[in-house]
Amino acid sequence: MKILKEEKGSITLFVLIAMLFFVMYLVGMYMLSANTESSLTRETARIKEIYEQGVNNIDDVYNTLERKDKIEPNAPNVRKIAKKTYVTWNLNEEGTEYIINDTQTTEPTNWYNYENGEWANIKTTNETERLEAYWVWIPRYEYIVPTSEEATEIEVKFIKTSQTQADEGYTIHPAFTNDGNGGFGELDGIWVAKFEASSNTDTPNENYGGGNPTEENPLKVQVKPGEQSWRNISTNNIFSVCRKMTEAGEVLEGSTVDSHMMKNTEWGAVAILSQSKYGIYNPKSSTGINGDKSYQIWNNPSSLYITGSVGTTKDASSQATIEEYNAKSGPKASTTGTVYGIYDMAGGSWEYVAGCLNGQETSKFGIIEEQDKKYIDLYINSNDSYMNYDVAKIGDATRETKNWNNDYVHFVYSSGPVFQRGRCI
Repeated sequence: MKILKEEKGSITLFVLIAMLFFVMYLVGMYMLSANTESSLTRETARIKEIYEQGVNNIDDVYNTLERKDKIEPNAPNVRKIAKKTYVTWNLNEEGTEYIINDTQTTEPTNWYNYENGEWANIKTTNETERLEAYWVWIPRYEYIVPTSEEATEIEVKFIKTSQTQADEGYTIHPAFTNDGNGGFGELDGIWVAKFEASSNTDTPNENYGGGNPTEENPLKVQVKPGEQSWRNISTNNIFSVCRKMTEAGEVLEGSTVDSHMMKNTEWGAVAILSQSKYGIYNPKSSTGINGDKSYQIWNNPSSLYITGSVGTTKDASSQATIEEYNAKSGPKASTTGTVYGIYDMAGGSWEYVAGCLNGQETSKFGIIEEQDKKYIDLYINSNDSYMNYDVAKIGDATRETKNWNNDYVHFVYSSGPVFQRGRCI
C-alpha cells in the first residue's frame, strides 16, 4: 500500500505502504489493565501535584486530572511535505454521498478528530506529471499486546514523541521507535497511503494495473480512489518505484522526505489502530460501523480491483456491483468506519509488504548495503511453514490480530519468502 513516514529530528521520512500496492502473477499490490495498586498510587501523586499548583477545589482537581490523562494525538507533521492540500468531507443534503474538499491550502478547523474516528487526510500533487496521492496520518501510540490469538478490540493510547518508555502494561508500537523501525528515529507518526496504489498507465485493464515498469514505459505511482490496483509487478520493482516517489521528485515533488514500500510492522501499526476505539470500535457509534454490529471492515470485492470499493455485504467477494468509497455505505470498507479512514486493507488485491525471510532481502528487494535493511522486516522461520505464527514480530498484527476480518496471511518460508497481506479468504 503505502506509507509516508515522518521522523522527528534530522531525517524526515515518508513511508509508502506497499501493502496497498501490488503483487506478482496477476495479483495485487492489515485487555490487560495496569496493576490496581500502582494505578492508584500514580493517580494520588498526580492529584497531589495538581493540588500543589493551586487547584484546591475538588471538582477542579478531578477535571484537571481528566484533562491531563487525556493525551491528544501528535499533530500531523506536514512541514516537509510540499504541494499538499488538506482534505475533509461533508455528507450531501440527500444523505447519499460524502463530498470531498481537497483544495484547502491552510489547515481547516475541522480537519481531524480521532475521538470521532476522523483521521487526518492530505493530498499531494505533482501538476507537471499529473500525479496525485491521498495520505492518512497514523499518530504515535502505545498499546496493550493482546493475550488472545484472535484479538477483538485493542487498547490504544496516543503518546507524545518525548515518551520513549511505555506505561505499565503497554508497548510503544515499534513503527514509531528507533529500535523497532530499524533506525528511523522516535517518530511523531507516519503518513500512510489511503488506497491501494495504482500506476499512471493508459491501459490498466490490459496491463493488470501496470505490470513491471520498463525503460520505454517507466510507470509512476499514484494513490487515488476509483483506479485499478497496480498488480503483476515484482517485489524488486515495487521497492524501487516506492523509493522513487521522492528520489525522482514524482508524486511527492519538492518534499524533503523519504518514501518506501510499507514494512510488515508498519502495516501492523495501521491494523492495530483500526482495532481500537479510534478505529472501528469507536464508542461514538454504539452499533458499530454504520449500524453493523460486527465491528468488521467490509471487504473490497471488486472483480477489477478498483480502489476504494465496497460491496453490498461485509464478506462479499469477486463482485461486479460495487459502491465507491464516498457513497453513503462506502465508509464500511475503511479502517474507521468513516470516510476519513484507510481503504483496501480488507479485500482488493494481495499486497506485498517489505517483510521477508532472512537472507532473501537482496534477491527480493535489491538490498545490499547494511544501512538499507531498515526498509525491510527480516524473519527467521525455523520449521519452514507458511502458517508458523511463532515467526510473528510484536506489532506486525499477525498473531496479535489473527484472522482479522477473515483476512489471510502467509508467513514467510522458503517457497514464499515475502509477506502478503490484506486479501480476504
